[in-house]
Amino acid sequence: MIKTKRIFQGAFLCTAILIEQAVAAPNYQPAGTDLTNGHGIQAGDMFSGLTNPASISMQSDSEIDNFAIAPSVGFAIEYGNVDEIFETIDQLAVMFGAGDSNGGSGGSGDPADGEGSILDAAKKILNENVDFEKTLAENPELKPLMVNIAVEFAVVGALVAIMAEEAYAKADAQLDIPILLGADSSGGHWAVGINSSFTSKVFGLADVPVFNVDYAVQQVGNYLTAPDGTEPDQIDLSGGLVLNVDQTTGSISSGEFVNESLLLTKVAQVDEFSLNYARPVGNFDAGQLHLGTKIKYLRVGLSQVGIRFGDVTDSEKIFNDLKDAEFEHKDNVGFDLGATWQGDVYHLGLALVNINQPEFKFSGISQEGLQKVNILSEIQDHKKYVMESQAKLSAGLFTVDKSWSMSMGLDANGVEDVMLDASQWANISGAYNSGNRYFSAVRAGYRQNLVGTELSYISAGLTMFNFLNLDVASSLETVEINDTTLPRSFAVNLGIAQSF
Repeated sequence: MIKTKRIFQGAFLCTAILIEQAVAAPNYQPAGTDLTNGHGIQAGDMFSGLTNPASISMQSDSEIDNFAIAPSVGFAIEYGNVDEIFETIDQLAVMFGAGDSNGGSGGSGDPADGEGSILDAAKKILNENVDFEKTLAENPELKPLMVNIAVEFAVVGALVAIMAEEAYAKADAQLDIPILLGADSSGGHWAVGINSSFTSKVFGLADVPVFNVDYAVQQVGNYLTAPDGTEPDQIDLSGGLVLNVDQTTGSISSGEFVNESLLLTKVAQVDEFSLNYARPVGNFDAGQLHLGTKIKYLRVGLSQVGIRFGDVTDSEKIFNDLKDAEFEHKDNVGFDLGATWQGDVYHLGLALVNINQPEFKFSGISQEGLQKVNILSEIQDHKKYVMESQAKLSAGLFTVDKSWSMSMGLDANGVEDVMLDASQWANISGAYNSGNRYFSAVRAGYRQNLVGTELSYISAGLTMFNFLNLDVASSLETVEINDTTLPRSFAVNLGIAQSF
């Protein structure tokens, strides 16, 4: 029970921060009924498919004096494919020589006495088995002993790689308020939107240590064969492991394990305020063409910090400290364009989102003491967020009375969100509008991310009393938490939709 609480702590934290801040920021969790419908337009649901700016003029019953609103709140969690993420981080920190109850510290170059660390293993092996009074030729066991250290490095290298690729915790919370203003005197339709979502994530940037056995043997050999009075004060064993030698006793007095792997904690707040206009531009025998445009004012806030694994003493505390994080905010403007074709029993859509690719630059993470090119490059990437342009295709088919409908959507290209997680969604869904007072509509859907995590989701939604919407989604991929199999990702949206 305690472990389960630890695993979900980050998810619950997002809800607490959302309440405290009143608003959050837009992300890639679909809002409202789109959690099930995707960005396709479902017949009978005037708030589906609003990703396409042209869709608002496809409502045949929208008149000049119409007014409709559909506020919704949503929450989602996602975990990487590693059980007990916080325990994994803490285990890795210990192996890097992080501070513990014995007073050890690591990563910064101070002596590391933490039991179980790489440095601790190396010191024990060399102190207990290598006689610095003998020559290298008189120590045939030296290379096998170095191999033992290499095994320790292999374990850490694997953990670092896992942390970078598989182990992460991410949570989203969002508020979405689309308001349809009906038609104007010229036949055009207007809508305004407020979208605010909050995202937090904890993950690793990997500096995978590589231990060279032959190089380590050579360095120890150089020390052993050095003339008296010329012995080096340090033995570089490669992979960032350096041993300090007491020349009086010939024993290892202290050591340093330098590794630049970071635990990155990142929080983003993105607020969007939009104005949408669309209108039909042509009537043809086969259907009607609609065009639309949307202008968006965007305000992005970001807070992020990177801590070396060797300096981690409590990974959960670091994640919890984000609750008091200070945001650096940047502003920009985005533009979307859309077109839809409306037939008697089908529709087609194309939306071009963020065609001007609004960009936001932040001060980023401290690079003090970092030298590895790959780590510095990744840190630079996290200093900038670009809302990349994306083309979204949609299609729908429905019965003449619109009681049954099916829709499909496809992102033509992949983009990265504010956490630099890649997404490109494909979805299919179906809905039944019963007209029943209590259970007005039901819907079900499937969607998959074609890039990045490649997670797939099944979703279901229910409309009750003609205005209350509840939609849930669960990934088909699972993770083991406290010996219980749970979905790697889960999301829920709750909202109301009402026209006046």
